[in-house]
Amino acid sequence: MGYTKHIAVIKGLKDGFSADGGALSGLVKCERYGSKLSVSVSLINFAPLTEGRYVCAISDGKITEIFDNREYDGASGLDISSGFAALICYVNAQVSAIASAICSGYRGSVSEILREVEKSELIKCDGGEAQAAAVEEYSDEAIAEVNYYEYEQAAQSQGAVCAGESQTHTRDSADKNEENSCAKEKRGGKRPFYKRVQSEVEGILKTYPAETEAEKIFENSRWVRIDYGEGKYYIFGVLYKNAVPEYFAYGVPAESETPPESLGGLASFVPAGNGRGYWVMYQNAGTGDSIAPATAKLI
Repeated sequence: MGYTKHIAVIKGLKDGFSADGGALSGLVKCERYGSKLSVSVSLINFAPLTEGRYVCAISDGKITEIFDNREYDGASGLDISSGFAALICYVNAQVSAIASAICSGYRGSVSEILREVEKSELIKCDGGEAQAAAVEEYSDEAIAEVNYYEYEQAAQSQGAVCAGESQTHTRDSADKNEENSCAKEKRGGKRPFYKRVQSEVEGILKTYPAETEAEKIFENSRWVRIDYGEGKYYIFGVLYKNAVPEYFAYGVPAESETPPESLGGLASFVPAGNGRGYWVMYQNAGTGDSIAPATAKLI
């Protein structure tokens, strides 16, 4: 029975929802084993709400699952083997798409996911069934107040800190990692991957506090610490060679060399002394390829 796991990093699409005026970020972790789908969403720097709520949706281009409380765990026909798109919406009288995460070979429309969330919210209201059916008949003029094109362009330009961090394997062959399909495309691009995502990466490095411990471990690198509540955090870094980005990296603090189940087969352990360290995932900054853990040990 196949097991598939992807991780994507969130990027903001709409201003006005951050806690400090900075960038929205976070992680979307999606796992599928057989017919069971598990999704966990960590929202970083999203403003606390006094009214309304955040709603998350994830899609494979055909099926969309919508959920509150930032977690989904149950049976689903959603197929993440070729990637997914996640959309975070603010709901209060109307639905606003405020952030997204696109992973691997996903080729669906972010605006279609937004429409599905709108329909779901209408169904919850009195008379919602009829209103939801009418959403299918929207014309461009009828929804002119919603700039779907803007959402689409912003989501498709995400690049950096999203699509590259995905691995797919089977339980019976955990050592066999499938190559990220979106990484294949990036090889054929005219510019190196890090050039296309330069502004996003620089924004993260400027927004969050430096993680000096990691900078001491990795030569020629810059790292920041990204907190996401209740004392939890992860680190993001850029490893340079001759002043040019060579790898992007994402690290989770660890107390031992035994990997947490959620990172098995995805990350390699980097010791920091006193029994501590980080489980780190790497991404080739030139191509966007994920780096297999066995290879990453050589970095």
